[in-house]
Amino acid sequence: PMWAVRTRKGVYLRGSDVPVPASVLILVLVLVLVLLWFSVLHVGTVVADWRLNRWTWANSHVPSEARHPWCDVSPSFAEPLENGTCYPLYHPAYAPSHFYPIVMERLRNKRLVFVGDSLTRYMYLNLARFLTNGTWGTACIGDELGDRLTWEKRHDTWTSFYDYTNAQFGGLEVCDCYRSATVWAPENITENRYLFLPSYNLSVIYFQFFATYLEVHGNWGNWHIQEARIRGDHSYSSIPVCEPGYCPPPHDMEFLLPEAIGHVIGPLHPTTIVLNTGLWGCLRGPESMEWAKTVLDRVAKVVPASSALGPPFIWRYTTRKEMGACESDKMLDMVRARNWTVFDTFHIMGKPDIPTTDGCHFENPVYAAVNAELLSIIAGLPLC
Repeated sequence: PMWAVRTRKGVYLRGSDVPVPASVLILVLVLVLVLLWFSVLHVGTVVADWRLNRWTWANSHVPSEARHPWCDVSPSFAEPLENGTCYPLYHPAYAPSHFYPIVMERLRNKRLVFVGDSLTRYMYLNLARFLTNGTWGTACIGDELGDRLTWEKRHDTWTSFYDYTNAQFGGLEVCDCYRSATVWAPENITENRYLFLPSYNLSVIYFQFFATYLEVHGNWGNWHIQEARIRGDHSYSSIPVCEPGYCPPPHDMEFLLPEAIGHVIGPLHPTTIVLNTGLWGCLRGPESMEWAKTVLDRVAKVVPASSALGPPFIWRYTTRKEMGACESDKMLDMVRARNWTVFDTFHIMGKPDIPTTDGCHFENPVYAAVNAELLSIIAGLPLC
């Protein structure tokens, strides 16, 4: 090396008459190699984070001292795509090969009911794919092909979107779905989905609810089919049912949200209800917070009093904090006062560098990151 001179009498530092023992040279060489190794790892992590604008795992919102040992998995679990340049937004512990077998056992015998808007729809679809097929789907943000399951505008029509998404779940989902091709109005839009996984006796249900419309509506026949399947009654083929995309009004199930919780959701015996009524998180109604209290009172009557099967109620909070709370802070206080769960997704959905498909909705990797944390909360696993 440039800092040493080798002679017949041994190795000397330049400008020195004192020989350097061979053991010291070996030790220095080992230290240099170790430093180089750590530098390569650090650079690899920085490059991976830079490529993705990742919010996890090197810069997780969960303090390192609060993380559970199960979160400390090899970065190889991040499962990059073949080109090696695309990594998921979720923590490596949520990679399907590591997360799926653990969380599925903890979801056995549960009934999860989601009520909400289009963000909840895409969250449900991403979650249904993971539960059914063991994959989070497209990992890349900005993938040129995009993810056809979690963005409707990658289909020619809403009917083709309903048909395609329903077909991804191997006949395990009923899609009570319809949207007019010519007139946009909430009363002309139906989207309720019911996924049942018999291997785990697990039901995952989505009810569409727009905060500007206040009503849950649909067709009873579609729900009766899944309930019959769960009971092992195979005569359900005789029950009249509409195909995905062909379930127009008039509906035989129409309730304002408080009544829907009592008359529709309650009989499904949910173990956890996940509710969000609008993109920015406000539960609006005829008398705002008083109406919200009525909703929560109805929820209290239909969810388990005990949390042995998981959190009974989760308020999925998506308000961008810089836009004001519009009374939603009161809503959060009401939820917490009942010892229920507030799941604030701002650290995922609210970051300014997270790209959207249209200014309101997100690419598939964002929903995967949200669902990974949501499943951890429901399954009683620590967040990573």
